[in-house]
Amino acid sequence: MFLAKKEIISKPQCHLEDLYELELYYQKINLYYSFSKVCKLNFDEQWVYANRKKVSDDINSILKSI
Repeated sequence: MFLAKKEIISKPQCHLEDLYELELYYQKINLYYSFSKVCKLNFDEQWVYANRKKVSDDINSILKSI
C-alpha cells in the first residue's frame, strides 16, 4: 500500500506545450509508471503508453522545427 493507504496515485499533468515542459512531463509519466509498477499500485497502463507516444511526437515536432 501507498501513503495514506491509497492504492493509486494521480496521473501527472502538463499545462504548457514548450520543449522543456514536455520533456519534464515525459519523465513524470515514466515515474508514474515505474512507481506504480514497483509499489504494485493500480494504474492506467494504456494511458501511459498513449501519452508517452503523444508527448514523444510533440517533442520531435518541436525539435524538427528548430
